[in-house]
Amino acid sequence: MGRWCDLGDSDCYYFALFRIFAHELSHAAVAKANDLPVKAIPLLALGGVAQIEKEAEDAKTEFWMGIVGPIASVIIGSALIILGILRFFGGGGFGGLWLVFIGWFLLDAARASRAYLETSENLRGVRVADVMTPNCLVVDSRDNLQTFALTRASLSQRRWK
Repeated sequence: MGRWCDLGDSDCYYFALFRIFAHELSHAAVAKANDLPVKAIPLLALGGVAQIEKEAEDAKTEFWMGIVGPIASVIIGSALIILGILRFFGGGGFGGLWLVFIGWFLLDAARASRAYLETSENLRGVRVADVMTPNCLVVDSRDNLQTFALTRASLSQRRWK
């Protein structure tokens, strides 16, 4: 296998584990700081799980437990991008670009985690009945789509049959 940024294959594997461990350790550190017991942090090839044995008692603690992992990934990802750019322009060639791509991946993963957390927080306490349309339009399967769109589903005609 090829090498990047002067690291051997096993070094790359250990770095990936470090990144995953740092992300999960940050979740666990916030949990411990809020007196929530952490059973273990099993590391997998593409991620890990901080096994926190008790739920947070308030939304603020849960928010910080959730967001601190992506923050750690942003810090590590940003550092990799900066290091990669410096290595590339310092003569590191492809190895520097490889670090930039890994950092970019980490930043994107952190963004996705943050978006999931924000969506979860926004939907907390929302019931299905709160977002559901009570009087749904029933359409006969034999109806022509063009006729349906022009007559029964048009925005100007608000009466549903």
